[in-house]
Formats: sequence, C-alpha cells, structure tokens
Amino acid sequence: MRPWNAVGLLAVLASSLLAACGNPSGESGRPQPPLSPIGESPPTLPATPSREQGPAADELGERILGYVRSFANDLGPRDTESGGESRATSHLAEEFRNAGLQVIRQEFAVTMYETRTPRLVVLGDEPGPLSAEPLRSSAEGAVQGPLVFVGLGYPENFPAGGLQGKIALIERGQIRFQEKVGNAARAGASAVVIFNNASGPLFGTLLDSSIPAVGIRRADGLALKERLASGELQVRVAVRQVRTLSQNIIVNSPAPARAA
Repeated sequence: MRPWNAVGLLAVLASSLLAACGNPSGESGRPQPPLSPIGESPPTLPATPSREQGPAADELGERILGYVRSFANDLGPRDTESGGESRATSHLAEEFRNAGLQVIRQEFAVTMYETRTPRLVVLGDEPGPLSAEPLRSSAEGAVQGPLVFVGLGYPENFPAGGLQGKIALIERGQIRFQEKVGNAARAGASAVVIFNNASGPLFGTLLDSSIPAVGIRRADGLALKERLASGELQVRVAVRQVRTLSQNIIVNSPAPARAA
C-alpha cells in the first residue's frame, strides 16, 4: 500500500492539471526526440495542444479550486486551539474516504502559545488590548507594571537605576532580539515589548529568556512611545503555553483485490 499525505495528494492533482493543460513553453513532460548531431537540422517538434482543447483539464482545475475555496471559506481558521484543525482534518478524511482511499489519523502532542488571553493590555486611560506575538522561546508569565521606553535596547539605553518591576519598550533594529531581551533582564525588567521597525506584525526568535517577551506592530509601538511622553503608562504582559494534540492525515491507496 502506498502512503500519501494531504499535501502530496494536492501536489499530484496540481501536476495532473499541468500535464493535461500542456505547457506553452514546450516543456510539457512528453518524451522529447533525441538531439540531432551537429550540422544536421533538428527534428520538428509536434505542436503543443491548445489549452482550449482540454475540457478535462478545465474540470480538474475547477475541482482543485473548489477544494481550496472550501478550506478558505467554508472551514475558516484551521488553528489547533480553536478546533479548526480538527474540523479540517475530518473534512479531509471524509473526502479521501469518499474517493475510495484508506485514511489513518496520526495524533501527536504539541506545545504552543495560548491565544485566548490578551498578550498585551494597556491599563489606565484609554485601556484596551493590543495585538502582540510572543517571541519564540519567550519565558512564560503574566506581569504588570509601568512601561519604559529604552530605545534600541543597548546596555547604555537603560536607566542607571535599572528597571526593577518595570516593562521595557524597545524598538527593533541593529542588535539581535536575544541581546535586547537579555539586556532588559539584566537591568531588572519584568517583561519586554519590542515594536517593529517596519509595517506588519513582529515575529522573532530567542535562544532562551528569563522574562516574557512579545512583539507588536510599529504603529502600536510608536503610539505607546508617544503616550509615555505625556506621563506614566501601565501595561500588562501575559505569555502562556498550552499542550494539546495535533494530527496528521495519512492516506493509503486501497489494497489490490486478491484473485479468487
């Protein structure tokens, strides 16, 4: 029996579509005639079939597109924590069984950052959560305290008296995330918030960390920095991990029927 996974089957379907449609560049996957010796005229290649001549290819393409739309629109987010992954794998398993294939679910444990609790919350005037992503390998913990902007996070950017019980706001750039977070921890900070130096969310990786560390968008970081210029700002940072189950879908072709 030959094992397949979901991605592999989709790749096979896509390859079948390409083969059925042909390639206008001439690289259609058909056996090519041998090269002619130097000095002789090359053989004439057969004409590549027009895409308009392949109704079967159009039908296959629509089926593939239908699967993609089903995943994107009907099933919604497919993260593990919300249960979306379980719904998606059940949908896949049913489709493969309907196609006459044998399906095996392979479960395995994963550790991931919890998403239901806001990771960064501004307190006081104009309170509310901000979108934040834990840096990979961030320490777990939930802390609250005054936010302090410390530039790019170099050792000389921290106040001489340290940051005991405070949360460091640091701009991305010039030195590694590991150095920024390490410098903040050595200065006594209880957590770190790093804002991006470009548009979009910030995703980063640490080697290790003794304090929680999260990344936020540049616009949010600049807004926090501006509010700090008007006075003290209290925030809460929370990074938690959860252990849960994820799963693979393994598909086998049916075993050949035995002769009577």
